Amino acid sequence: MCGVTRVLPFGKQMFTGCSREDVAPAVLLTSLEEVYEEASNKLKSVSGEVRGRGGFASRKGKYHNIEIMVMKTPIGAPATAIALEELYRLGARIFVKVDTALGLQRKLRPGTLIVPIAAVRAESVSKYYAPAEYPAIPSYKFLQVLDKVTVRGSGVEPTPTVVMSTDMFYLTVREEYERWAKLVGAVDMDTAALYTIAQVRGLHAGALLVIDSSVWSGPREEVWLEESEESVVKTREEVISTLRTAVNLGLEALIVMYEYLKSEKAIERLEKTRGQKRLVSL
Repeated sequence: MCGVTRVLPFGKQMFTGCSREDVAPAVLLTSLEEVYEEASNKLKSVSGEVRGRGGFASRKGKYHNIEIMVMKTPIGAPATAIALEELYRLGARIFVKVDTALGLQRKLRPGTLIVPIAAVRAESVSKYYAPAEYPAIPSYKFLQVLDKVTVRGSGVEPTPTVVMSTDMFYLTVREEYERWAKLVGAVDMDTAALYTIAQVRGLHAGALLVIDSSVWSGPREEVWLEESEESVVKTREEVISTLRTAVNLGLEALIVMYEYLKSEKAIERLEKTRGQKRLVSL
């Protein structure tokens, strides 16, 4: 079912359930309940929760006196696409995704924070937005902002890497992923769609992902079974701790990006006004 023609541009949206008053220009996206609650708890003056269809939920509040929206989506590229499209209609322009990924390279152990600098478009959604040759890359300015708020702001230095986005959560052909490990650092399900759609729609998007398991420890359905209970608990704690850090960094990045775009628009208005004054004087 395609809902494009059935949704009013500025009215209540079909899946997210959001109307214009529910949306802020800057949005933190996640598929994780832990991240959704952690980010929501950091907001002030939070409005009531909006419950959409199929697992969508959102809250809007203020972070450092700037309106921020936090949205939980179902997992996968289709849900990310729905969130972007519906929130874009309602005025959202800046997005950061805070989520998890599967590590392909040995150096990316569980608990490692990564910044995807590009994504292999191995999922099925982005092909409807751009040709296969089109690269899935984040907003260049957003990458600069993430670098500023991580290394300079918090002392945390995420690992920049290329990720591969697929429609599969569980590994099926281990050899295939080991081959890709020579080229990409991790696998997720959403980043390629996030970056491609943002580029096509003229939005600013970035991502902060935490490695929650690794192919070197076993496929996701086995990774926890291969280790002792004590080791599993320790790893889980490391992942949760890094996710909390990612939430803080994501919110800070949204604020910096919002302020940058606001000042950029102010400069444009000033230049336009000056240009009009020059024309009048002529």
